Amino acid sequence: MSPIEWVKPEEVKPVEVSEREIQTAFEKNLPDLEEGLEHVHSFVQTPVGVIDSLAIDAEKKPVIVEFKKPDASDRDAFIQALDYYAWVINNLSWLNDYIRRLKPNALPENEGVNEEVRLILVAEEFDERVKRAVMGAEPEVMLIEYSLRRTSTGKIELLPNIILDTSVTASRRPSMPKTLEDHFKNKEEMRGLFDALIAKIREFEPNVEPVAMIHYINLRTGYCGVQVAKQHLRIHARGKTDHPHFREWSSTTSWGKRGEGGVVTVRNQKDLDEQLLQWIRGAFEMGRRL
Repeated sequence: MSPIEWVKPEEVKPVEVSEREIQTAFEKNLPDLEEGLEHVHSFVQTPVGVIDSLAIDAEKKPVIVEFKKPDASDRDAFIQALDYYAWVINNLSWLNDYIRRLKPNALPENEGVNEEVRLILVAEEFDERVKRAVMGAEPEVMLIEYSLRRTSTGKIELLPNIILDTSVTASRRPSMPKTLEDHFKNKEEMRGLFDALIAKIREFEPNVEPVAMIHYINLRTGYCGVQVAKQHLRIHARGKTDHPHFREWSSTTSWGKRGEGGVVTVRNQKDLDEQLLQWIRGAFEMGRRL
């Protein structure tokens, strides 16, 4: 018997599925796409919208996954994912807390997520313009196209196809290190406050590099780091302080272990008081002892 089944054109019916059904199928089979890829949660609420699916890979990188049903816009998926990416990289402490609450065993006890956030976009088809745009994007992006077919028994089959993965694409240009201007783009109002903070730190740590203070610094070495927002700076460091804006780390994050440090939000130069500077000085001294 021939392995090919002949189907008359009039007998071919379009496969109709919802975006949620496609999403569920992918979430159940993420390890088939990439070893170590683990689903964390669906429909993650953020201030900038709802992330379709959140996952974490073998290197503990957070993965934002966006889905589009057949005939939906692949460009919309890319724009949405970039919007979520921009929010997530400035809120990694929130992300650590979220993952630990839903998947307690997903992260090592004393470590947070890898700060390199990835994107996975899933659509029936991607046009060439989206593919080119992805190659120029800052985060690592994987594009997955899929096709649907109905078997003779009426079962619907989904066939995924990874068409682009910028993490393994040799022709992708390496990203340039960010400058202070890059970090303060669209947040210029906070630059003066940041410069004032650096000037005060240099009174006891003359060789501090301003760009090294931006939030991606590894606090497990004992130093402090700064997250830049449009209306405030958030200073993370080990140790504790009586500063009125101090909030202790409530869980283990990429900044450090639970209870070993915290964060102070500063909005103006009045907040850069002696209590704050003593706390920062202590973090630097701790780093020298490690």
